[in-house]
Amino acid sequence: MKVSADKIARATGGINGDFLDWVPRSASYFNDFSTDLSELFINSPYLPRIGQYIKESNKITYYSPMLNGITFGISYTPDANNIGTTYFENNTFSQSGYRNVFEGGFVYSTPLSEDIRLSLSGTAQIGSAKSFAYQRNKGRWQILDVNNLVAWEGGIECEYKGVAVVGSYGDWGKSGTLKDKKLISGMLKQGRFWTVGAAYTYGKLGVSITYMLSHRAGGVIYDKNTQALVGR
Repeated sequence: MKVSADKIARATGGINGDFLDWVPRSASYFNDFSTDLSELFINSPYLPRIGQYIKESNKITYYSPMLNGITFGISYTPDANNIGTTYFENNTFSQSGYRNVFEGGFVYSTPLSEDIRLSLSGTAQIGSAKSFAYQRNKGRWQILDVNNLVAWEGGIECEYKGVAVVGSYGDWGKSGTLKDKKLISGMLKQGRFWTVGAAYTYGKLGVSITYMLSHRAGGVIYDKNTQALVGR
């Protein structure tokens, strides 16, 4: 239901398409060993339950009828890691994930004149974070608590005779970051992103340009040697 620049990206390009093929997801350190760093960055313009975890997770969703140009929606996801009808990472802790996720949103669209249409949206997510577990010292596990899911996003779009200009801002807050301050050494725990884009459509033809900027700190990863790491 959100209004964002990824919604107007044409073909396979833009921040909603092949963009991710050009975003580094790993880095080399400790004698050239490569590790996945996706937990430390916001790589796509989505809130945590979609940006970090599988958006096809089992859920119940309700959309209201449109009334005076506005539509509301609400969704409940028991376990963001559960994407099937059988047991899947449905445990007390895992590498990452959220339980009992509630999502809500609205979209409002209204004509300002015969040729101009304005659209606004707002979405939010709340949920309980699973603890993060990592292995160290010959099979022993350490449990780390992470912050619960609290995130929101807002967007605005103006369309005039086939030309659409869109902007959005999303805030992850401390969602999914470590609670233990000793492990992050004064690091500012937060995540946020914003997008902007423009598109032109003429019949079956379209062209677009989109841009995204993001920041995240305090995320959690683990490497081949099973040593937990956090990074900015």
